[in-house]
Order: sequence, then structure tokens, then C-alpha cells
Amino acid sequence: MTEAMIQDTVILNKFHQLTPEQQQQMLDFMDFLLFKKEVKNDTSSQIKSKPALAGTQPFEFLGTPEESGIPVDEWEMENDYS
Repeated sequence: MTEAMIQDTVILNKFHQLTPEQQQQMLDFMDFLLFKKEVKNDTSSQIKSKPALAGTQPFEFLGTPEESGIPVDEWEMENDYS
């Protein structure tokens, strides 16, 4: 028996010792881990394939409208993310 097969057997034996509710939680957690892995792979491939802001200057933080000197009504229009 290979090490992977032994590990599979151990996992399956432990899984069967859980209550049905715990088994469902375990399946949900495994789905979460797989989703997280997918997102990480998608993100890393996007970063490698197209650097979004390469060669641009970093954004300057202007703070609150009062700190920036921009009138409040203009600041709200410029920063409306809805």
C-alpha cells in the first residue's frame, strides 16, 4: 500500500467516526479549501499575465474632504463608488 492510499484510508476512517452533521461540516470545509485554492490560482495567473499598474505612480492619499482641501460636494462626486 502506498503512503497516499494509507492517508486516504485514515481520512476516510476518521470521517466515518463523525456524526452526520460533522460530516457535512467537513464536506463544506473541503469545498471551501478547494474554492480558496481556485481563487489563489486565478489571482496568481492574473498577476503574472498582466501587471495592472506597472510603471504608474502610487495613489496619493488625500484624507478626508477637509484635509484634502477639495470642497465636500466635489469630493463626494469624485469618490462615489456606488
